[in-house]
Amino acid sequence: MPHSSGGGSHGGGSHGGSHGSGSRGHRTSHTYFPGSTRYAYYHKGRIEYYYRDAEYTENDLKDKTKTRLITALVLAVFYAFFIIAIAGSTINIPRKLKMDYKDTSISISDGKELLSEDELVRIGDSFSEFQDKTGITPVLLIIDNSEWMGHYSSLENYAYEYYVQRWDDEKHWLIVYSTDSNQEWEDWHWEGMQGDDTDNILTTKRTNDFREAFQKGLLQDRQPFADSFLDAFNSLSDVCMEVSFEPMALIAIPFILLHATLFFYGLIFGAKKNEEKARNSVKLEKDVQYVEDTCKWCGGLYIHGIHLSCPHCGGTIDPLGEPINVTSPESLIR
Repeated sequence: MPHSSGGGSHGGGSHGGSHGSGSRGHRTSHTYFPGSTRYAYYHKGRIEYYYRDAEYTENDLKDKTKTRLITALVLAVFYAFFIIAIAGSTINIPRKLKMDYKDTSISISDGKELLSEDELVRIGDSFSEFQDKTGITPVLLIIDNSEWMGHYSSLENYAYEYYVQRWDDEKHWLIVYSTDSNQEWEDWHWEGMQGDDTDNILTTKRTNDFREAFQKGLLQDRQPFADSFLDAFNSLSDVCMEVSFEPMALIAIPFILLHATLFFYGLIFGAKKNEEKARNSVKLEKDVQYVEDTCKWCGGLYIHGIHLSCPHCGGTIDPLGEPINVTSPESLIR
């Protein structure tokens, strides 16, 4: 559908255009939740107690590793294509449109009689040259403010409806100028409406340059409307088929790379850490009191009565002596 290429008014400034089956994850928590089981995880000489809603099997862990690697590969391809697309968008090579649409007639409708015969000819010649060069059909419509004020919420809405009611293609560029020249202070407005197929030629940068030049010319009260319009239009026409480079899009690439790096780090290393934790955890029975003890060889904490050797260093475990503390279901909830 067509969209705005920018516009402006005498009192309101100007505005730009409108360019346009898997497996369930396991939940873990340091506090109890319904359906969870208590586990003890040995790490760096300490015990970490936590709750998990399901028990991992070795097949679960293998499946999760496989899924993680496939996900990483798919996302790597996605990020690569995304970055290539952004890099490619910085270079625009205009291509002339095929004039295979029904209505290719250039139109200048001056409902306010602002233009002299000479000005009509000059604008018509510029439009013909632009159409030959681009394949886009330009249309200029000059109306009174009463045509849209009180009937539409904005001139942009009026221009959109005018476009879609007259053309079923996306290859026109409509420029509507609205004014009330009977007032002491002329209340003028204007709006551009371009078809989607014109975006390769009427780029955001090109239409913004046109908008700024046309608006500036209109604000110079001593300059005739036709001169303001032609200065802006011809400036765009002169360069619209040139290859353009817009480096601003490249700014997004470092942020995408940072996001990808953090994401892959969490996906690969974070998940690997969770799997290591699952492999090295001990399931604790419900409502059983467990005794923490200290290994005489490495000084690491362990739960007495469920190990034949120290889970940290592998050293032998002596019979239960004076415990460091007795853990209960309540004390394990930290």
